[in-house]
Amino acid sequence: MQSFQYRPALDGLRALAILPVLLYHADATFATGGFLGVDLFFVLSGYLITSLLVIEARREGAIFLRGFWLRRARRLFPALLVTLLLVSLYAASLASANELARIRADGISTLGYVANWWYIYGGESYFDRFNSPSPLRHTWSLGIEEQWYIFWPIVLAMLFRRHNAGLTGLALGSAIGALFSLFLMAAIFDPEIDPARVYYGTDTHAHGLLGGAALAFVLARPSGRWLSPLLPGALGLVGAVVFFGLVIGVNDATPWMYRGGFGLAAVASASMILACVRPETSIFKAVLSLKPLVYIGRISYGLYLYHWPIYVLLLPERVGFEGARLMLLCIVLTFAVAIVSFHCIEMPVRRRGVVGFRALGVAVTALVLVVATRGAVDESARRTFVHADAVQSEGKLKVLLIGDSVAGSIGNPFQPEWGRGCRSRPGICGVVGS
Repeated sequence: MQSFQYRPALDGLRALAILPVLLYHADATFATGGFLGVDLFFVLSGYLITSLLVIEARREGAIFLRGFWLRRARRLFPALLVTLLLVSLYAASLASANELARIRADGISTLGYVANWWYIYGGESYFDRFNSPSPLRHTWSLGIEEQWYIFWPIVLAMLFRRHNAGLTGLALGSAIGALFSLFLMAAIFDPEIDPARVYYGTDTHAHGLLGGAALAFVLARPSGRWLSPLLPGALGLVGAVVFFGLVIGVNDATPWMYRGGFGLAAVASASMILACVRPETSIFKAVLSLKPLVYIGRISYGLYLYHWPIYVLLLPERVGFEGARLMLLCIVLTFAVAIVSFHCIEMPVRRRGVVGFRALGVAVTALVLVVATRGAVDESARRTFVHADAVQSEGKLKVLLIGDSVAGSIGNPFQPEWGRGCRSRPGICGVVGS
């Protein structure tokens, strides 16, 4: 592996990753496991970044970290900064005062690529469908990927420079790391509580990245032709069947997904990548190389960044309708914004670059976020103030507790404090159909 040739099928595979995510966040009932598209992206990123680093180490004799990070910044930062600026515009014009503090904190953590840990700290659930969603909730995955882009090249640079590490050993080490990450996910997962910790955690969700890295090390080794030229394509088809079977058949509350299911999705993803990069021809690779899929894959980063803020903006109460019409509107608008961003912002910066773009862009975006959310209200303080004001102004607190004898027994101990206003009417909430 002395060079990395462009393979259209890999862009087609990106399309297979982003489309389930778009459908899942649009609440499509046939894509309840669409969140696994992010895991396909993780495996693909692990494979691609590791392959590029191995090629550089072999060709140049070392890994040049500064050049690698600059290329990543040119690729990732333009669309991200545009997303944050658009969210700032939303904050300044449409968001309620109670949303502003969260948008500010989420935006700053996104700029620092630690959004996943910030959401763990703040108790933000990726799967919560009842509370008002943050327009930046989806940036948790960007945090994991950027942490990977920072630390993984350092690890490989040290190993190649000081220890002349062999590819077989690196493949084995990466596979063991992936298994350990899956073990942590299973060990920490508790079906009785929200799975945000195990889903957002870099440690518990690194198995896809490490699995992709292991595949890269294996394929970088000298090898002859496979036993059968049909085998890579067959593995790709099997991987696709398994992956989309999970997309259709599981949901975010399926316990066994956190006890090995995500590992199965990673293996299926690696099988599809293998079919895309092997020289053998296959129907699977030919289908993924079709121009519409390739183009969707090329703009997939923008599709991922822009889709969730657009979905949050176009809530049913704002547009006046829901269902399939709203889903179609959200997806069409997402594609339109992503296409403009790709051709007018992302590609020009990648080709020509902008001196100091990252530092200046981060500073300006952070300033805009702060200004746009200047009316932020501390929700916990607001609740305390309102509660205290209500008690002082009214002189008493009115509580309505509805239920059977259990509700009555709960209210009785508070009667001395609440006074004569505490009343119960037993016998009005019997069990229906008993």
